[in-house]
Amino acid sequence: MGTTREKSTLKKGLEQAAANTVALAKEYFRLISQTRPLYRRRETYERVAKVVTGLLGCFGRATLTNSIMFRGEFGKDWSQDYRVFSEPAWDAPDLFIPAIRAALEELPPGAPVEVALDDTCLPKTGKKIPQGRWCHDAMAPKFSPLPIRWGIRMIHAAIVLPRYIGHRPYAISIAFEPVPAAPKLKPGEALTEEEQKAYEAYQADASLPERAVKLIGRLRQVLDDLGHADRTLVMVVDGSYMNGKVVEGLPARTIIIGRFRKNASLFAPLQKKDGKRIYGNALPTPEQIRMNRKIQFRSSSFHFGGALREARYKEIKRVLWKGTH
Repeated sequence: MGTTREKSTLKKGLEQAAANTVALAKEYFRLISQTRPLYRRRETYERVAKVVTGLLGCFGRATLTNSIMFRGEFGKDWSQDYRVFSEPAWDAPDLFIPAIRAALEELPPGAPVEVALDDTCLPKTGKKIPQGRWCHDAMAPKFSPLPIRWGIRMIHAAIVLPRYIGHRPYAISIAFEPVPAAPKLKPGEALTEEEQKAYEAYQADASLPERAVKLIGRLRQVLDDLGHADRTLVMVVDGSYMNGKVVEGLPARTIIIGRFRKNASLFAPLQKKDGKRIYGNALPTPEQIRMNRKIQFRSSSFHFGGALREARYKEIKRVLWKGTH
């Protein structure tokens, strides 16, 4: 038996936890109610809202079966839950618009919108899943000869908010969609000229850079539609997105920050116009710039690795890269 003070402290803690749970539930249902205009029928909206709520609250893997179990509807007809996803009359990317709107409310006026973008593998076991493929597994052990796993390649974007807990910012998911795998041709399969062009067009559309360009363009359009055309969209990406397709496809008022090759060929802009030429003299590679003691380091403080750390960097302005042309 605890003391009176301990009992009082425990009671207050439970009451605060209950109040936080109620507040969180109210905010969740407020956000999900904003998706109602996406559906033509109210019954469809209510069905999707029930399924999503079950997916968030269920134990174990977030599957439709566990969602149904969590809602206590195990003995009822399951077909409607599966049909609402297999035959959707709504666009999944639009479901993130309320999350984008809520995240923008947390930013200072005029501040840029910083979005982290990367791809991942959603593990699967079924070999007949239409979008299933062998994906690179970054978490595979080092002794594995083939660091791959079967799954669906997904592209993921999240708005980064300057609300730090332990020097780590909040990240709100605003996009999570599959990157389809182009079907492989059978050995000896011949295609007509039209079929070959259609196949190559599908391969280009299914590529990761093309999907990234479409996603970034859609995010820029959503920001404009929500009344934030004055904000700059800053995309923070991995090295796989630092290519000509993505860089050239950036919409207006959008910049990209990404990891770059240390041996990349860089050029200065042409000082005097000469026909269609735009490249001037060759510049040192990023590695050569880093090693050049004549170019002074700058320093600044960054939230990184659970602490506010000072990092050094060098800045070279007005640089061209032929990978974008």
